[in-house]
Amino acid sequence: MDSFILERKERAIITLNKHYDIIILGLGSMGSATSYYTARKGKSVLALDQFHPPHRLGSHSGGSRIIRKAYFEHPDYVPLLNLAYTNWQELENIYNQKFFHKTGLIYFGKENELLINGVQRSANKYQIHLTEFSEEDLKQSYPQFNIPSEFTRLLEPDAGFIETDTTIEAYHTLAKNEGANLFTDTKVNDWDYQNNKITVYTEKGNFTAEKLILCAGAWTSALLRESGHVIKLNSTRQSFFWFEPDDTSNFIPHKFPCWNIQDPNYEGLFYGFPYKTEGNPNAPYGLKLAHHVAGKSANPDNLLEEPKQFEKETITKILDKYIPNTSKNLIAAGSCIYTNSSDEDFIIDYLDNTDKNVILACGFSGHGFKFVPAIGDLLSEMAISKVKAKELEFLSLSRF
Repeated sequence: MDSFILERKERAIITLNKHYDIIILGLGSMGSATSYYTARKGKSVLALDQFHPPHRLGSHSGGSRIIRKAYFEHPDYVPLLNLAYTNWQELENIYNQKFFHKTGLIYFGKENELLINGVQRSANKYQIHLTEFSEEDLKQSYPQFNIPSEFTRLLEPDAGFIETDTTIEAYHTLAKNEGANLFTDTKVNDWDYQNNKITVYTEKGNFTAEKLILCAGAWTSALLRESGHVIKLNSTRQSFFWFEPDDTSNFIPHKFPCWNIQDPNYEGLFYGFPYKTEGNPNAPYGLKLAHHVAGKSANPDNLLEEPKQFEKETITKILDKYIPNTSKNLIAAGSCIYTNSSDEDFIIDYLDNTDKNVILACGFSGHGFKFVPAIGDLLSEMAISKVKAKELEFLSLSRF
């Protein structure tokens, strides 16, 4: 027995000291997809995470994220979304499971405001199909809403929502099937780049590689500081809520879409999903609503605070105003972390003075999950070929 244990320990040491083509730090949304695409392209891959994703400690919790093409933030994101839509379909075909639920998405807001103006700009530039509803059209199609007459109502029929936890779990499985080594519950203490070699120092041993990809979400700043790189990222706490309608049948996906509302009395946007009938520890059942707005600064190493009473009251007011005759029975509430760049656009680039051997991918929070298959694919290409796709140029570090 003792010799068997010793033999196992020796094998573990050999595994821990192995040299890899590419090491990926972070196994959340972007890291899991990148691990899969990189291993699928024939490279030896080690991916590390201090936790065991999916979890409720970072940016991907809550169970679902909206996916859309008429991108109000900026039209430059649309080419990336075209690739993402293609790769979501490929993922579903390979894994034989549904991740993307096409429910449609309705945008509500005033014509000259950020949301509607931005949606129309991207749709016009890239010929994205939208349907404009009159008041009567909306009452006929979606009587659950009560929208002011002065609001524009735009439906994007090819939009919907993505399941977050099952996506991450699927990419973990596929990456392992392609030969990637995924080490969870493994904290990275430091890394460096010397003599054209990456060394990553962890609590379980040191690892070396030719290339390194940093996609550690809220923990990216700490990893950059340890290596002497300083890039401004801001982490904030965000809240989301699940309610139980009186009649759940009115809010199931075939009868009720995802939605965005820009209310003139509040900063940011409100958004929501159809009724979810099944829950899990990270995403209970119910009608999910949230407020997309700058939250309170948060340290990702500290336990996330629970949603505040004023946040619950704000969401309840929005629900009562725009989706009336719905029970205000709160089932559950949760928090996650946004980690954004100073301009709230993604950062995807090679780090200076690393000969294009270290890639930074961060700032995805709030609107990044829909891009997961595209970013994973393109990050793998950046590492393997040292060429950045033209669709990523507007996300370069040089803009700061």
